[in-house]
Amino acid sequence: MQHNSANWRTLAVEGLPGLFERQDSTAELKAAHEQQLTELYAEIGKLTTQVAWLKKKSGMEPGERGTGRSG
Repeated sequence: MQHNSANWRTLAVEGLPGLFERQDSTAELKAAHEQQLTELYAEIGKLTTQVAWLKKKSGMEPGERGTGRSG
């Protein structure tokens, strides 16, 4: 039984630094993902505003004049 206990300690001591390195890497990936999401949502907002403006100017907006509907 003593042999397994010593082996476990050795594995733990050798593996602990790598565990924390992976955790740091995960944190970096998460931060990069959050930054990308922020940028994508900003782009979506910008494009949505542009589409709404284009619809309004082209007369494609429901209820706007110049839609070609007879009323």
